[in-house]
Amino acid sequence: MFSDNLKISSRQLKRMMVINWIGRMNLIIPGIALTVAGGSGAVSIIIGIAATLIYALLICHIAKNIKVSFHAYLVSRIGKLGSLIIKLVYVLFIMISTVFTIRLLTEIVKQTILPEMNTTIILIIVIATCGYGASGKLEGRARASEAIFGIIMIPLIIMLCLSVSGLKTEYLMDTSIASGGSILKGAIGVFVVFGEISILMLTAPYVENEERIKSKVMQAIVITGIGTLGVFIATLGMFGENSMKALKWPIISLMSSVNVPGGFLERWDIIFIMLVIISIFVGISGGIFYVSMMMQEIIRKKQINIYIIPAMIVIFFAAVSFTDYAAAYNFYISIMTYFFVPITVLITIILWILECAGKNSVKGGSS
Repeated sequence: MFSDNLKISSRQLKRMMVINWIGRMNLIIPGIALTVAGGSGAVSIIIGIAATLIYALLICHIAKNIKVSFHAYLVSRIGKLGSLIIKLVYVLFIMISTVFTIRLLTEIVKQTILPEMNTTIILIIVIATCGYGASGKLEGRARASEAIFGIIMIPLIIMLCLSVSGLKTEYLMDTSIASGGSILKGAIGVFVVFGEISILMLTAPYVENEERIKSKVMQAIVITGIGTLGVFIATLGMFGENSMKALKWPIISLMSSVNVPGGFLERWDIIFIMLVIISIFVGISGGIFYVSMMMQEIIRKKQINIYIIPAMIVIFFAAVSFTDYAAAYNFYISIMTYFFVPITVLITIILWILECAGKNSVKGGSS
C-alpha cells in the first residue's frame, strides 16, 4: 500500500534497497570476487554478505533512535561540530559512489546500446534523467521501486533457472583454490561495495513501523546476496574461470548466452540489459537525492529540491573528470576500501557504542 504522508513503509524500504543494489552488485561483485579469490569467489561473497548483515544490525540499532532527521540525531549525540564533520564525510561518500555508478551506467549504455554516441552526451542524459527522478522525493522513489520490483526480480530468477542447463560441471569443479588471505580480501571487496548501507541512517526518519526496519533490511541484504551469488556461480559454470576473467561484466555475457525454449524472445538479453539499466537509474536517482539531502542538512536553508541542480552539476563535473570507466572504477574501489568505508564503519561503531552506553537518554532528533 502506498503512503501519502511523506513516509514510506518498511516493505517499500526493502524493495527500494534491493532495486538500488541488484543491478550494480551483479555487475561488479562477481568480477571482484573472481579476480581476487578465483573459483573460491563464492566463499568471499558469502563472507562479505555475512559481514554486511552484522554491520546492518549495528546500523539498525542506531536507526531506530533517529526520529526527526540525521542532523538532529547527530547534534543530540556528538554536538554541532561533530555533526558537521560526519555530514561532510557522508556527502562526499555518497557523491563518489554516485559518480562511479553514473560512469558505470554510461559505459554499459555506450558498450551495449549506443556505441556511436559521445560519452559526455550520455552522461548529460543520464544525470538529467536521474536528477528528474530525484526531484520526486523519497516516497516517489519508494513507489517506483515497489512497482518495478517484480518486473526486475522475476526475469532475473528466470535467467538463473534457464542458465542451469548450460552449466558445465567441469568448470565448477576445476577451479583454483584461493588462500585464506585472498578469500578474505575478496570478502572485504564485497563488503566495501555494500558499505553504503550506512545511508540507511538518513532514510530511517521517513520509514513507518520502525520496529520492522531491521527485518526488512536483513531481507534486502539476503535477497541481493543470493542473487549475486547465483550470478557468480552461473557465470562460472557457463564460461569457466579463465574465460570469466576476460569478461568485463559476466552477467551481461550470461544474459546473451541463456537460451529461451522455443525461440521465445530471442533477443531477451536486450530486455535484461534494459532492466539492469532501470535498476541503476533508480540507484543514481537515490544518490542525487541523498547528496541533496546532506547539502541541505549542512547548509540548513530551504528545501531539499533547491539543492538537486547544484548536486547534479557537481556530480557531472566529477564524472567527466575521469578519462574512462576504468579510471573511475579504480578510484572508487581504492578510496572506498582505504578511506570512506573504514571511516563510516568507525562512525557507526562510535554511534552504536554511545547508544549502548546510554550517554544520552533523549531520543534522537527530539530536540
